[in-house]
Amino acid sequence: MKSRCRINGGRAPIRTVLYMAMLSAIQCNKVIKAFYQNLVAQGKHNKVALTACMRKIMAILNAMVRDNCEWQVTKFALQVLIFYHSRLLGILRLIGR
Repeated sequence: MKSRCRINGGRAPIRTVLYMAMLSAIQCNKVIKAFYQNLVAQGKHNKVALTACMRKIMAILNAMVRDNCEWQVTKFALQVLIFYHSRLLGILRLIGR
């Protein structure tokens, strides 16, 4: 029987650093926090949502390296944040919290 509580594949040192960074980001970074809360509100397991955040931050970091730019909360990122926040509120209303 397969366990659902393991993350494997890829490079372990990078995966470990990303995992620890996401534990901090879901508490401090508004965009990642909204993304994580939206996934959990949809019923995803916490570790699955955390892994999705790890993948998302890797995509963001790769784009930053490609475009040679620094992290900044852009108008688009704020729109994403508002979108996820409104979805989260809608889901919470549906389940009665």
